[in-house]
Amino acid sequence: MDTGVKPCIQLLKLGGGLVLKKAYNFILYLIEEVIPMITLFITVMSILIQVFFRYVLNISLTWPFELSIYGFIWTLYLGAAFARRKGKHVKLDIVYEKLPEKVRAFSDIIFNIITIIIFAMIIYPVWDYLLFSYRIKTVALKIPWTYAFGVFPVFLILIIIHNIEYIVKDIKILMKKEES
Repeated sequence: MDTGVKPCIQLLKLGGGLVLKKAYNFILYLIEEVIPMITLFITVMSILIQVFFRYVLNISLTWPFELSIYGFIWTLYLGAAFARRKGKHVKLDIVYEKLPEKVRAFSDIIFNIITIIIFAMIIYPVWDYLLFSYRIKTVALKIPWTYAFGVFPVFLILIIIHNIEYIVKDIKILMKKEES
């Protein structure tokens, strides 16, 4: 009589996992792709505004330059997290690609663990400094430094998450049986 229960439970587990994976991918898409596009647009537009005002209207504005710097910082860090997720960071490919797959996987695991440890160790001091720097305002925009540089702990957390994903992938490679 309970023959329909097990497939339903399996379907719920599969469906729930699929929903979580889609939500996770959507959040990553927003953080690592949409926000950097917006901040890059803000950076370019603020530079264009500065150039227009300085060379056409002969008026020097300070806020577009400052805004372009903060927009670039956000673009840089979130773009770096995106590059890590896609595995597009620079490696010494000349040597790396010549190594056997399992040796590459093992060296990647070691490197990723070291990175996770270092980044995990600095998250709290960075967060603490950002909370402290809330009372420090930027020169032109008068916004707290916390907002201007708040992307850094987000970057650290994203890199830790992506490194864990790569460690899991590399462990699967190490556990894979040799194909004859």
